Amino acid sequence: MRFIAAVALISVAHVTPAQRPEGGRGPKLPPAMMDAMKRAKTLKFSGVRKVTIVKAGQVSGHEEYVTKDGANMRLEFSKSSPFAGQIIVETAEGRRHFFPDRNEIRESGTRRRQFEGMPMMRMLGGRKVTFSSAPGGTLVGLAVTRFDAKDDRGNKISETFLDPKTGLTVKHVVYDAAGSVAGAFEFTSLSWNPKIQAGAFKIVRNGAKIIRPADDLKRLAAELKLPVLNLEKASGYRLESVSRRKFQDNEILISVYVKDGKMLTLFMGTGTPREPKGRIPSQVFSWNRNGVKYVLMGDEPRERLEQFANKVSP
Repeated sequence: MRFIAAVALISVAHVTPAQRPEGGRGPKLPPAMMDAMKRAKTLKFSGVRKVTIVKAGQVSGHEEYVTKDGANMRLEFSKSSPFAGQIIVETAEGRRHFFPDRNEIRESGTRRRQFEGMPMMRMLGGRKVTFSSAPGGTLVGLAVTRFDAKDDRGNKISETFLDPKTGLTVKHVVYDAAGSVAGAFEFTSLSWNPKIQAGAFKIVRNGAKIIRPADDLKRLAAELKLPVLNLEKASGYRLESVSRRKFQDNEILISVYVKDGKMLTLFMGTGTPREPKGRIPSQVFSWNRNGVKYVLMGDEPRERLEQFANKVSP
Protein backbone atom coordinates (compact mmCIF):
# COMPACT_ATOMS: atom_id res chain seq x y z
CA MET A 1 0.00 0.00 0.00
CA ARG A 2 1.36 3.38 -0.91
CA PHE A 3 2.14 5.84 1.83
CA ILE A 4 -0.56 8.31 0.88
CA ALA A 5 -3.16 5.54 0.60
CA ALA A 6 -2.30 4.46 4.14
CA VAL A 7 -2.72 8.07 5.27
CA ALA A 8 -6.17 8.18 3.69
CA LEU A 9 -7.18 5.12 5.66
CA ILE A 10 -5.84 6.05 9.06
CA SER A 11 -7.08 9.62 8.78
CA VAL A 12 -10.57 8.29 9.49
CA ALA A 13 -9.46 7.55 13.04
CA HIS A 14 -8.61 11.22 13.54
CA VAL A 15 -12.03 12.58 12.54
CA THR A 16 -13.93 13.36 15.74
CA PRO A 17 -17.24 15.17 15.32
CA ALA A 18 -16.98 16.09 18.99
CA GLN A 19 -14.39 18.57 17.78
CA ARG A 20 -15.84 19.52 14.41
CA PRO A 21 -18.75 21.70 15.61
CA GLU A 22 -16.19 24.01 17.26
CA GLY A 23 -14.83 25.15 13.92
CA GLY A 24 -14.18 22.13 11.71
CA ARG A 25 -15.57 20.70 8.51
CA GLY A 26 -17.37 17.64 9.85
CA PRO A 27 -21.08 16.77 10.00
CA LYS A 28 -23.56 19.29 11.28
CA LEU A 29 -24.94 18.05 14.59
CA PRO A 30 -28.62 18.43 15.51
CA PRO A 31 -29.30 21.58 17.58
CA ALA A 32 -30.34 19.43 20.55
CA MET A 33 -26.92 17.72 20.55
CA MET A 34 -25.10 21.03 20.21
CA ASP A 35 -27.05 22.44 23.15
CA ALA A 36 -26.26 19.33 25.18
CA MET A 37 -22.54 19.70 24.47
CA LYS A 38 -22.61 23.24 25.84
CA ARG A 39 -24.51 22.30 29.00
CA ALA A 40 -22.33 19.25 29.67
CA LYS A 41 -19.22 21.44 29.97
CA THR A 42 -20.47 22.82 33.29
CA LEU A 43 -21.60 19.56 34.92
CA LYS A 44 -20.48 18.47 38.37
CA PHE A 45 -20.97 14.78 39.17
CA SER A 46 -19.36 11.49 40.09
CA GLY A 47 -20.36 8.15 38.65
CA VAL A 48 -19.49 4.63 37.60
CA ARG A 49 -19.24 3.84 33.93
CA LYS A 50 -19.12 0.40 32.32
CA VAL A 51 -16.91 0.24 29.23
CA THR A 52 -17.13 -2.50 26.60
CA ILE A 53 -14.43 -3.08 23.97
CA VAL A 54 -14.67 -5.53 21.06
CA LYS A 55 -11.44 -6.47 19.28
CA ALA A 56 -11.03 -9.31 16.81
CA GLY A 57 -14.35 -10.73 17.98
CA GLN A 58 -13.26 -10.82 21.61
CA VAL A 59 -15.36 -8.85 24.09
CA SER A 60 -13.75 -7.29 27.15
CA GLY A 61 -14.90 -4.71 29.63
CA HIS A 62 -14.13 -2.83 32.81
CA GLU A 63 -15.54 -0.19 35.13
CA GLU A 64 -14.38 3.40 35.37
CA TYR A 65 -14.95 5.88 38.18
CA VAL A 66 -15.55 9.35 36.78
CA THR A 67 -15.43 12.59 38.78
CA LYS A 68 -16.19 15.80 36.91
CA ASP A 69 -16.43 19.44 37.89
CA GLY A 70 -16.75 21.73 34.88
CA ALA A 71 -13.54 21.56 32.87
CA ASN A 72 -11.93 19.26 35.46
CA MET A 73 -12.20 15.49 35.24
CA ARG A 74 -10.66 12.57 37.17
CA LEU A 75 -10.77 8.98 35.96
CA GLU A 76 -9.90 5.87 37.99
CA PHE A 77 -10.38 2.18 37.27
CA SER A 78 -11.83 -0.81 39.10
CA LYS A 79 -9.48 -3.36 40.70
CA SER A 80 -10.53 -5.96 38.11
CA SER A 81 -9.64 -3.63 35.24
CA PRO A 82 -6.39 -4.16 33.28
CA PHE A 83 -5.82 -0.44 33.99
CA ALA A 84 -6.20 -0.77 37.78
CA GLY A 85 -4.08 1.75 39.65
CA GLN A 86 -3.82 4.19 36.78
CA ILE A 87 -5.22 7.70 37.30
CA ILE A 88 -6.11 10.24 34.65
CA VAL A 89 -6.69 13.90 35.44
CA GLU A 90 -7.80 16.53 32.95
CA THR A 91 -8.11 20.27 33.41
CA ALA A 92 -8.34 23.21 31.03
CA GLU A 93 -4.53 23.19 30.91
CA GLY A 94 -4.15 19.58 29.76
CA ARG A 95 -4.15 15.90 30.64
CA ARG A 96 -1.94 13.89 33.04
CA HIS A 97 -1.98 10.08 33.07
CA PHE A 98 -0.22 8.26 35.92
CA PHE A 99 1.12 4.72 35.36
CA PRO A 100 2.06 3.23 38.77
CA ASP A 101 3.93 0.22 37.39
CA ARG A 102 6.35 2.52 35.54
CA ASN A 103 6.14 5.44 38.00
CA GLU A 104 5.48 7.56 34.93
CA ILE A 105 3.24 10.56 34.24
CA ARG A 106 2.35 11.22 30.63
CA GLU A 107 1.23 14.74 29.76
CA SER A 108 -0.84 15.65 26.71
CA GLY A 109 -3.62 17.90 25.51
CA THR A 110 -7.05 17.47 27.03
CA ARG A 111 -9.43 14.82 25.71
CA ARG A 112 -12.41 15.87 27.79
CA ARG A 113 -14.58 16.17 24.67
CA GLN A 114 -14.99 12.40 24.98
CA PHE A 115 -16.83 12.90 28.26
CA GLU A 116 -19.22 15.70 27.43
CA GLY A 117 -22.01 15.91 24.90
CA MET A 118 -21.10 14.07 21.71
CA PRO A 119 -18.30 11.52 22.39
CA MET A 120 -15.71 10.45 19.86
CA MET A 121 -17.31 8.88 16.80
CA ARG A 122 -15.66 7.57 13.67
CA MET A 123 -16.74 8.41 10.12
CA LEU A 124 -16.74 5.83 7.35
CA GLY A 125 -14.53 6.95 4.47
CA GLY A 126 -15.67 10.57 4.69
CA ARG A 127 -19.27 9.76 3.81
CA LYS A 128 -22.02 12.13 4.81
CA VAL A 129 -23.37 11.52 8.31
CA THR A 130 -27.05 12.00 9.11
CA PHE A 131 -28.74 11.98 12.50
CA SER A 132 -32.15 10.94 13.76
CA SER A 133 -33.59 11.05 17.26
CA ALA A 134 -36.14 9.12 19.30
CA PRO A 135 -37.00 8.54 22.97
CA GLY A 136 -34.29 6.38 24.51
CA GLY A 137 -36.08 5.15 27.60
CA THR A 138 -34.76 5.58 31.13
CA LEU A 139 -31.11 5.08 32.11
CA VAL A 140 -29.82 5.61 35.68
CA GLY A 141 -33.09 7.36 36.45
CA LEU A 142 -32.82 9.79 33.54
CA ALA A 143 -35.26 10.03 30.64
CA VAL A 144 -32.81 10.06 27.73
CA THR A 145 -33.02 10.83 24.02
CA ARG A 146 -31.31 8.49 21.58
CA PHE A 147 -29.49 9.99 18.60
CA ASP A 148 -28.61 7.59 15.79
CA ALA A 149 -25.83 8.49 13.35
CA LYS A 150 -25.83 6.78 9.93
CA ASP A 151 -23.78 7.12 6.77
CA ASP A 152 -25.26 7.97 3.37
CA ARG A 153 -26.05 4.29 2.75
CA GLY A 154 -28.06 3.91 5.93
CA ASN A 155 -25.38 2.04 7.88
CA LYS A 156 -25.47 2.82 11.58
CA ILE A 157 -22.30 4.44 12.91
CA SER A 158 -23.28 5.12 16.50
CA GLU A 159 -26.03 5.50 19.08
CA THR A 160 -25.77 8.31 21.63
CA PHE A 161 -28.12 8.45 24.62
CA LEU A 162 -28.28 12.02 25.98
CA ASP A 163 -30.02 13.43 29.01
CA PRO A 164 -31.69 16.54 27.49
CA LYS A 165 -31.80 18.32 30.86
CA THR A 166 -28.12 18.07 31.83
CA GLY A 167 -26.55 17.31 28.45
CA LEU A 168 -24.72 14.28 29.83
CA THR A 169 -23.98 11.40 27.45
CA VAL A 170 -25.30 8.53 29.57
CA LYS A 171 -24.57 5.81 27.00
CA HIS A 172 -22.71 5.61 23.72
CA VAL A 173 -22.38 2.70 21.27
CA VAL A 174 -20.08 2.62 18.22
CA TYR A 175 -20.57 0.16 15.34
CA ASP A 176 -17.97 -1.25 12.97
CA ALA A 177 -18.26 -1.43 9.16
CA ALA A 178 -20.03 -4.79 9.40
CA GLY A 179 -22.75 -3.42 11.68
CA SER A 180 -21.46 -5.08 14.85
CA VAL A 181 -20.79 -3.31 18.12
CA ALA A 182 -17.16 -2.15 18.22
CA GLY A 183 -17.30 -0.52 21.63
CA ALA A 184 -19.59 1.14 24.14
CA PHE A 185 -19.85 2.84 27.49
CA GLU A 186 -22.77 3.34 29.86
CA PHE A 187 -23.12 5.02 33.24
CA THR A 188 -24.53 2.62 35.83
CA SER A 189 -24.65 5.11 38.70
CA LEU A 190 -24.53 8.88 39.09
CA SER A 191 -24.25 11.34 41.97
CA TRP A 192 -24.88 15.01 41.22
CA ASN A 193 -22.98 17.91 42.84
CA PRO A 194 -20.83 15.71 45.10
CA LYS A 195 -18.32 17.03 47.61
CA ILE A 196 -15.00 16.65 45.84
CA GLN A 197 -11.76 16.24 47.74
CA ALA A 198 -9.27 19.10 47.47
CA GLY A 199 -6.51 18.24 45.04
CA ALA A 200 -8.60 15.64 43.21
CA PHE A 201 -7.64 17.14 39.87
CA LYS A 202 -3.90 17.11 40.48
CA ILE A 203 -1.29 14.37 40.22
CA VAL A 204 1.75 14.94 42.41
CA ARG A 205 4.24 12.08 42.49
CA ASN A 206 7.80 12.70 43.65
CA GLY A 207 10.33 10.87 41.51
CA ALA A 208 7.88 10.07 38.71
CA LYS A 209 9.18 10.46 35.18
CA ILE A 210 7.32 13.13 33.17
CA ILE A 211 6.79 12.35 29.48
CA ARG A 212 5.41 14.99 27.14
CA PRO A 213 4.29 14.78 23.47
CA ALA A 214 7.59 16.36 22.39
CA ASP A 215 9.43 13.47 24.08
CA ASP A 216 7.30 10.97 22.16
CA LEU A 217 8.04 12.84 18.94
CA LYS A 218 11.81 12.58 19.47
CA ARG A 219 11.66 8.91 20.46
CA LEU A 220 9.37 7.72 17.67
CA ALA A 221 11.15 9.77 15.00
CA ALA A 222 14.43 8.16 16.07
CA GLU A 223 12.88 4.68 15.95
CA LEU A 224 11.57 5.29 12.42
CA LYS A 225 14.74 7.09 11.30
CA LEU A 226 12.74 10.19 10.44
CA PRO A 227 13.64 13.83 11.09
CA VAL A 228 12.33 15.36 14.31
CA LEU A 229 10.00 17.97 12.83
CA ASN A 230 7.28 19.99 14.47
CA LEU A 231 4.84 22.77 13.57
CA GLU A 232 6.35 26.07 14.63
CA LYS A 233 4.72 27.82 17.58
CA ALA A 234 4.00 30.72 15.24
CA SER A 235 1.28 28.57 13.66
CA GLY A 236 -0.71 28.83 16.88
CA TYR A 237 -1.19 25.06 17.01
CA ARG A 238 -0.05 22.99 19.99
CA LEU A 239 1.32 19.45 19.76
CA GLU A 240 -1.23 17.21 21.50
CA SER A 241 -0.18 13.63 20.76
CA VAL A 242 2.26 11.53 18.72
CA SER A 243 1.90 7.92 17.57
CA ARG A 244 3.10 5.49 14.91
CA ARG A 245 1.11 3.18 12.66
CA LYS A 246 2.16 0.45 10.28
CA PHE A 247 0.32 -0.41 7.06
CA GLN A 248 1.98 -3.21 5.11
CA ASP A 249 5.45 -1.83 4.33
CA ASN A 250 4.69 1.72 5.44
CA GLU A 251 5.71 3.02 8.87
CA ILE A 252 3.94 6.33 9.49
CA LEU A 253 4.60 8.86 12.22
CA ILE A 254 1.46 10.78 13.20
CA SER A 255 1.53 14.11 15.06
CA VAL A 256 -1.74 15.74 16.13
CA TYR A 257 -1.99 19.49 16.78
CA VAL A 258 -4.91 21.49 18.19
CA LYS A 259 -5.93 25.13 18.31
CA ASP A 260 -9.27 26.61 19.41
CA GLY A 261 -11.22 23.43 18.67
CA LYS A 262 -9.50 22.83 15.32
CA MET A 263 -7.16 19.95 14.59
CA LEU A 264 -4.25 19.37 12.21
CA THR A 265 -2.63 15.98 11.67
CA LEU A 266 0.87 15.66 10.22
CA PHE A 267 1.78 12.30 8.66
CA MET A 268 5.43 11.47 7.93
CA GLY A 269 6.85 8.41 6.23
CA THR A 270 8.23 6.95 3.03
CA GLY A 271 6.58 5.71 -0.16
CA THR A 272 4.98 7.23 -3.22
CA PRO A 273 3.72 10.79 -2.59
CA ARG A 274 0.24 11.08 -4.04
CA GLU A 275 -2.72 12.86 -2.52
CA PRO A 276 -5.79 10.75 -1.72
CA LYS A 277 -8.73 10.82 -4.08
CA GLY A 278 -12.41 10.62 -3.26
CA ARG A 279 -14.23 12.19 -0.34
CA ILE A 280 -11.86 13.01 2.49
CA PRO A 281 -13.43 14.75 5.53
CA SER A 282 -10.59 17.30 5.74
CA GLN A 283 -8.41 19.44 3.52
CA VAL A 284 -5.08 17.88 2.51
CA PHE A 285 -1.67 19.14 1.42
CA SER A 286 1.30 16.83 0.70
CA TRP A 287 4.94 17.40 -0.17
CA ASN A 288 8.31 15.63 -0.40
CA ARG A 289 11.51 16.75 1.29
CA ASN A 290 14.85 14.93 1.41
CA GLY A 291 13.28 11.55 0.68
CA VAL A 292 10.56 11.89 3.34
CA LYS A 293 6.89 12.18 2.39
CA TYR A 294 4.61 14.51 4.33
CA VAL A 295 0.85 14.91 4.44
CA LEU A 296 -0.82 17.68 6.44
CA MET A 297 -4.56 17.22 6.94
CA GLY A 298 -7.06 19.19 8.96
CA ASP A 299 -9.55 21.96 9.62
CA GLU A 300 -7.97 24.66 7.49
CA PRO A 301 -8.27 25.66 3.80
CA ARG A 302 -5.72 24.01 1.54
CA GLU A 303 -3.92 27.34 1.06
CA ARG A 304 -3.46 27.64 4.82
CA LEU A 305 -2.17 24.08 5.01
CA GLU A 306 0.46 24.96 2.42
CA GLN A 307 1.49 27.92 4.57
CA PHE A 308 1.68 25.68 7.63
CA ALA A 309 3.80 23.20 5.66
CA ASN A 310 6.43 25.92 5.47
CA LYS A 311 6.33 26.13 9.26
CA VAL A 312 7.30 22.47 9.74
CA SER A 313 10.82 22.69 11.16
CA PRO A 314 13.21 21.00 13.62
